[in-house]
Amino acid sequence: MSRILVVDDDEAIRDVLKDLLFGGGGHSIDTAADGDEAIKRVSKRPYDLIILDKHMPGLSGLETLSRLKKLPNAKGARVLMCTAADTLSDVDEALSAGADDYISKPIDTKRLAEKAAKWAAASTVPADAPGGLGGLVGRLFGPK
Repeated sequence: MSRILVVDDDEAIRDVLKDLLFGGGGHSIDTAADGDEAIKRVSKRPYDLIILDKHMPGLSGLETLSRLKKLPNAKGARVLMCTAADTLSDVDEALSAGADDYISKPIDTKRLAEKAAKWAAASTVPADAPGGLGGLVGRLFGPK
């Protein structure tokens, strides 16, 4: 089973990502409203995928990412940075900070699904493992 953490100060974004994209897919989904909460969650358990808002009150997404990268439980976690800002410098800043990928808000669910497929292909979790990221790809692209 893949563990996914959605970190965003906007409750509506957290709910959409949790319920519409990942809910019911056999994945363990947690949410965090800010960077401090994300760090506490990752300190207690590892996640396969962390979807992280870049601009949040308190710790920014970049500051949160920097702190997460130092935690043993964050080793091997994929990080998708998301934000309303999508200039080349924003993308470069996120990737340089250690994010694996970047997506702009409003989030295009098709594009997010494509990125999930990319992560599944690069994942160390076997594609046929129950609840693995490969299962997420099947849920997003499988028969309707």
